[in-house]
Amino acid sequence: MEITEAIIHRIDKDSGSETVQVDLREDLLPVEATLNKLLTEVLGIYNRVSNGYGTFDANQVLYPFSGQLQEYYEGSTDFIQLSGIALDLIAAKMSGQLFATGGYALLVRYTNMDRDWLLIGMLKMRESTGVDQDTKELLRLLSLDVDHLHEAARIDIAKWQGNEHPYLSFVKKRSGKEDVTKYFREALGCTDYTDSKQNTMVLLEALQAYTNTKIAPDNGDDAWSREKAREARQRTFEYCQEKTRNREEINLEALSGIINDRAPEEFRNFVRDSGYQLNDEFAPHPGTYKKLQRITGKASGNIRVAFDVDDLVQKRICLNGSNLIIQNASPALVEQIEQALADDDSE
Repeated sequence: MEITEAIIHRIDKDSGSETVQVDLREDLLPVEATLNKLLTEVLGIYNRVSNGYGTFDANQVLYPFSGQLQEYYEGSTDFIQLSGIALDLIAAKMSGQLFATGGYALLVRYTNMDRDWLLIGMLKMRESTGVDQDTKELLRLLSLDVDHLHEAARIDIAKWQGNEHPYLSFVKKRSGKEDVTKYFREALGCTDYTDSKQNTMVLLEALQAYTNTKIAPDNGDDAWSREKAREARQRTFEYCQEKTRNREEINLEALSGIINDRAPEEFRNFVRDSGYQLNDEFAPHPGTYKKLQRITGKASGNIRVAFDVDDLVQKRICLNGSNLIIQNASPALVEQIEQALADDDSE
């Protein structure tokens, strides 16, 4: 990871007040060990808590940040100017969020794995106690509270410039039913990526990877049996089906507990730690999640097959190497095949 540019600004606001004051830094942060350590810590938390994916709102009159970002990448403005614009937008939206509090806005452009990223996050301060080495007196210390990262967004620049969705990720934090960090996303013009098919596909990919890790032999006595993995997939299917029937969204946190009730947060943490771009809430796509129960595909030539996963479990269909074997085919099907072979032999 290599930091390209970074800056930090301060916003003052008390909970319950509409008054917001902005204190702008005038120069870039020096790229040195302290900044690298901070970014590493912030990204470690961000990768765990980011739970939304989306794009910039197309209306640049109401949501001008994406247009300003484009000007920065075209060279019309510099990073300091871009950060000041971002801070003004955040401060304006924060003033309308009565219980929001200020903090320090960190903006970092960096490269990682040959990709260009822009991270914007609000960091709060926390109080701790230290000791003066000379006088041995206790000191009140203030430090950045990286562990409680509730307002942040990250842009994959290459995907954004190529209009490849989703190219934004962000943190969504609720207090009860209220989305208390919505003002931050609105300031930057972040919109949820609501493609139910894509989200459901990612869910199935993550579930397959998760169950594969659970049945791995190196888990010892805690390893899942293949039957237990199938049961987890079946419960996922039933949950998706129920949500479709009730016209409700999938809740990743709730589903995680259904998949593994002994470690209810494990699947959700696996999704975040593994980098799957999956929203915390999204509408299920029936045509996609039915793959948990139904196998369809091309066998060879013009042959297409479709059967339930249960047909494999009950050994009505078997796989021998790359050969698919149908056990106890119906008399009608056998008769049709025999008739076709007879007709072929008579020619």
